[in-house]
This record gives sequence, C-alpha cells and structure tokens, in this order.
Amino acid sequence: MTRDLLAGVNSPEAWNRLQTAVKNLAQTPSWETFQELKKLCGGFAMPITFLSFYDPERFPMVDQRIGKWWLQRFPDKPQFGWNADRTVINQNKKSWEAY
Repeated sequence: MTRDLLAGVNSPEAWNRLQTAVKNLAQTPSWETFQELKKLCGGFAMPITFLSFYDPERFPMVDQRIGKWWLQRFPDKPQFGWNADRTVINQNKKSWEAY
C-alpha cells in the first residue's frame, strides 16, 4: 500500500493534492473530506495515520487496543468495526464516526 501511495504522489501536483486533502480533513473532519483523502491513499488506516501525523493532539492514532478500550468505555457510542480474518478497522462510515 505504501509503495502504491509513493508511486501515486511522484509529481509535485499529486503531492500537493495529498497535502491539500490532509489539510482539508484536519480543518473539516467529515466523512466527505475523509473520503477525499482515502481516494488518494486508500484504506482506512493510511488516511487517519496522515491525519495523526499532521495534528496528533486532535487526531490520535487508532489501533485494535484503542478500539477495544473505546468499546469498553463507550458501549453506546459508534464503534469501530473489525474485519474477522484480519485485525484491521473496517473502511466504513461507522468506523469514521467512532474515530
């Protein structure tokens, strides 16, 4: 996935699109702006990782441990979804809302 991302941002224009998408998501964290960044780098983890690197105070990293903690602490809130065959966060709006 990282190799594909690097191949996709091998021009100044593509790099600028990626930077702009990260900034837009940080300024307006919504499902729509998340989808824009996701289109450029794929998956669920890659976009939120960029967001975490960009502004770690507002957008912490999410992993399986954090997801399980969230479930125990906030059982009535939106939850992250986990893929049964791999421990990855499902790429859906429910996971974004939990994040």
